[in-house]
Parts: sequence; C-alpha cells; structure tokens
Amino acid sequence: YPEYFSRSATSLIGGLLEVDEKKRLGATGIENIKEHKFFKTIDWDKLMQKHVIPPVVPSQKTYPTKIIHKDFDNMMATLTKQRRANGSEDVNWGAEIAESDNQLFSTWDFISPHTLKVEMGIGGEMEAHDTNFKIQQIIGSEQASPKEPRRSILGSLTPLNMHRSVKNVLGGDNNNA
Repeated sequence: YPEYFSRSATSLIGGLLEVDEKKRLGATGIENIKEHKFFKTIDWDKLMQKHVIPPVVPSQKTYPTKIIHKDFDNMMATLTKQRRANGSEDVNWGAEIAESDNQLFSTWDFISPHTLKVEMGIGGEMEAHDTNFKIQQIIGSEQASPKEPRRSILGSLTPLNMHRSVKNVLGGDNNNA
C-alpha cells in the first residue's frame, strides 16, 4: 500500500480483498464493515438520515452530450494522440499479459456471469437468479442471509466446478483445475 494510507485504511482494503470469502470483511453482514476502525468517526444513524455534511462536494460540472467519437477506433486514435502529446508511451492494448502480472490472480476462483454466458450459454439463467438474490438482499429477505449458502440454479457448480466445466467446454484438461 502507499505510505500515505493509514493503518486503518490498509486494514479495510485488505479485509475487503481477502481471498477467503468466509474471512472477508463484510462476509457476516454490513455491521462488520460499519464497525471497522476506519469508519469509527462515522455516525451511521445521522448518515442514513442524510444529516451529515460531506467533507467534499464535487463540482456540478456539465459534460457534453454530443457524440465525440464515431466509433471505438476513432476514440482510441484520439487517446493515442493525446498520450503522445503528453509524452507518454503508446499502450499495446492487444498485448498478452505478462506471466508475472498473471500470477497476481492465481488464487482467484471467480468466473463472471458474462464468461459463463459466452462460454456455456447459461448467462440468462444466472442473471435472472442473481437479480432475484440482489432484490432479496435489498428488501432483507431471510433467504438472502450471507450466513447460509444460497441454492444455485446451477446445482453443484461451485467456483472450482465451474472452472472445470468451462475448461471442459473449451477443450481443456479437467484434471488440472
């Protein structure tokens, strides 16, 4: 973390980025996050009633609504020109990711619903299920309790099994997942 981050800020970020979802900050509910030492000066009741004056109020700058770039290629060409004018190096957006950078994600087991949609053709089912789950969380339904695993419409497709299934669909080796 940068030196200017406080210990409580690094603790908060580390807790939110914990790989083990059972140990992750907030895994047992929002109170876990609200009680973190980073938020010790927050009066949550006043905040929820909108009785707190924000420390920073963003400017109300308006942005143009007209289309600036006709397509993606024109936009990228404009960005490249701006980068060169600023003395920055060109970025090869199509370059392969370096193995050292890829190692940062070696412990991640998340597969996005978009990836499932594209590679397994079940994205529509997942989206409908997740939308209902999010709505249940918002309205406080008991079925959306983070302490109990939710039932998946995908059956036993845990993240590891999903990874294996995706590899199987793509023709990869299932034994090395």
